[in-house]
Amino acid sequence: MRQHLRKSDGKRQACWALVESFRTQTGPRQRVVAWRGRLDDAGRLRIARAARMVAGDVAERDSP
Repeated sequence: MRQHLRKSDGKRQACWALVESFRTQTGPRQRVVAWRGRLDDAGRLRIARAARMVAGDVAERDSP
């Protein structure tokens, strides 16, 4: 998860995005997989847990 700060009506708001990391010739980068908008602490934890579960599932399917 990555936080993006933006200004709206003179107030700072934090929006969250689910990102994936990948490597390029010039170094590591991140790309946005999904925008999640504004989340409270519980929402961020649920998204992070789901992402770890998906990553674990992918790793298990890729192993011989």
